[in-house]
Amino acid sequence: METEIVEVEKQDKGFTLVELLIVIVILGILATVTVFAVRGITNQGQTSACDADKKTLEVAAEAYMAQNGSYPADVADMVSSGLLRDVSANWTYAHVAATAAVPAVAAVPAGPGPDTILGTADDTPAVAAVAAIPAGGENFTLTAGTACS
Repeated sequence: METEIVEVEKQDKGFTLVELLIVIVILGILATVTVFAVRGITNQGQTSACDADKKTLEVAAEAYMAQNGSYPADVADMVSSGLLRDVSANWTYAHVAATAAVPAVAAVPAGPGPDTILGTADDTPAVAAVAAIPAGGENFTLTAGTACS
């Protein structure tokens, strides 16, 4: 009987440790790049949301003024009138009352000489009339909350 020795070629059907480590390093680098890119998009989205909230409050306050003849006392007035869906956590609304007018001054005498503000070059006193400052209309202010500062 003859015995035949058959040589079977070894066929590797897997990856080496070095190949696996290279793939893991490449995936780690890609994950790091992706995380930093997404973080930038998130910050930009927060900024856009804050800007949109501010503009919404401004438009709602102006619409309330157009409908009622005065600015709302608080955000709840805009919500109750249907101009806003709910109170914004990003901005604080504050009503500013109207201010009184400052009366006009007929003339302000100036000191002689070119060194004074209203003096003339030939040392004759100068006078200036100051117009009345009109009353300041009512207004509103918006203060950024913690998310938008």
